[in-house]
Amino acid sequence: MNSFGLGIIAFRTLRKENETPTTVHLHERAVFLGETLVLIGIVATFLVALAHLRNLRRLRRGEVPSVARFPLSVGIALLLALIFLGALWYLPGTKCTCSNQ
Repeated sequence: MNSFGLGIIAFRTLRKENETPTTVHLHERAVFLGETLVLIGIVATFLVALAHLRNLRRLRRGEVPSVARFPLSVGIALLLALIFLGALWYLPGTKCTCSNQ
């Protein structure tokens, strides 16, 4: 958590010192990526809660909960990997289409 906080402070300081259309654009893309990750976390938490409640109902009825063939954790890990690969591919080659350039 410390490195995350220091990274935010360093990036914010760097942006204030070098306010260019490119840094503004990169900051906006980074904020979008962060918001996407938070949204994925919220959806994942909701889906895990539903799966947990389903398994509790099965246990109360005396049934054995089934094991998923493709666990939610694996699906989320693959989704995050794809998002980060896309971000690594997209961000460095992004050109700012601002009128100030």
